[in-house]
Amino acid sequence: MKLKLFTDKVGRIILGEELEDQNTKNGIIAIKNPVICNLVDGGQGKPAQLSILPYVFIELFDITKHDDCVAYFNVVDITVVESVGAGEDGNLHANLISNYKGLFERIRTFKQEAANKQQPTKDTNTIEVE
Repeated sequence: MKLKLFTDKVGRIILGEELEDQNTKNGIIAIKNPVICNLVDGGQGKPAQLSILPYVFIELFDITKHDDCVAYFNVVDITVVESVGAGEDGNLHANLISNYKGLFERIRTFKQEAANKQQPTKDTNTIEVE
């Protein structure tokens, strides 16, 4: 996984997995499972906290049919923040990477639960009609 950190044209900080094989020569960058990174003021002397929210809420889609979301951004509309360091994710903080991966793991768990709910239970007193 190669995570990319950038700002979009309205100034939101976006983090997501770059799909290099889907990038085009016409200045488009493909990002799988993008999230918006928000800095939230802790208030009353508490430190600020970083929260991540999905760029597109999975509830908008039939979760049983889709695993991931891919968004395409025009390269001219974004400012890429290059992280320099070891590893495929550069020097991004380990907690940020963990929270990012955990968010989509929870979505996959939710998807499995939704699929299980859609499977009808066999009841001897009911008849299925299509």
